[in-house]
Amino acid sequence: MILLFLAPIPPAHAVDVENLFSVEVTLDDEAEDPRDAAYKTALIEVLTRVSGSALSTNEEAIDELFPVPSAYVTQFRLGAEGTLRISFDGEAIETVLRNAGQMVWGRDRPLTLIWLAVDW
Repeated sequence: MILLFLAPIPPAHAVDVENLFSVEVTLDDEAEDPRDAAYKTALIEVLTRVSGSALSTNEEAIDELFPVPSAYVTQFRLGAEGTLRISFDGEAIETVLRNAGQMVWGRDRPLTLIWLAVDW
């Protein structure tokens, strides 16, 4: 076991994650305003990618930080089979998150992530 810890560890390389702020969501035809509902759903997915699941599951915090999700939309277009492809202003979203003291993950992500659990 000690030899394992003393073995040289190769350097970790990062991967640049593309399209962090672009999401394709299904339009809910039964919603009062399907496009606004899609914007909010897409924003929650973007926040999960950028800040983690703790914020993305707190709907009150999202409503407080992003009261009008459409204000952060830079582009949208209809996709196949009732979907909407939405791109958000990444810099604006990151600024809001940082100003609120929320965690922001950058585009550089580890290529390999290991979760090691030891059961004593």
